[in-house]
Amino acid sequence: MQTFLEQRLEEHPERLRCINHYIFTDSDIAMVGNLGHIFKKYHDFHLALTFRNNKDQPLNSGFIAVRGTSDGILRGKAFLKEVLEIYNTKYTKASRMLRDQLALAWVVKSHLTFATKKFSRSEAFSGDINGKLVLFLPCLIYNWTPPEGAGQFHGMPLMYRSFISKVRGSG
Repeated sequence: MQTFLEQRLEEHPERLRCINHYIFTDSDIAMVGNLGHIFKKYHDFHLALTFRNNKDQPLNSGFIAVRGTSDGILRGKAFLKEVLEIYNTKYTKASRMLRDQLALAWVVKSHLTFATKKFSRSEAFSGDINGKLVLFLPCLIYNWTPPEGAGQFHGMPLMYRSFISKVRGSG
């Protein structure tokens, strides 16, 4: 993601007049509709992450949105660089599947002590992490995971904007 964001900044300056926002997802996520409303509804953020009410894994790295302005790209890149440093220093022995989420949670919790309480609610909120405005969106809407073995898509409520299309390890 960092390299991609660097390339966007290095592109010809005229290109940056037309703002393109970026959403990075895991390969098993399906989008339901246009997610551009995130950038219209929430004006003050550089990047957005999804959270869930899970003490051990409160953040889900499978959905990261970056505002396509020069400032958004620069600050998004800086935030992700900090997460990568924690990933490479603190969580080298953790499961590969969890490392990024653990590093992400460590960075957020070390700067936003109030965040843990807000993860138990299903409302979007934001916080400043070293000058990077981070929007936290509920996984319930923006990164829903179907329960294992429950037919996955049967009865999925219409409020979901993106969801994991298959449970990891199920095929």
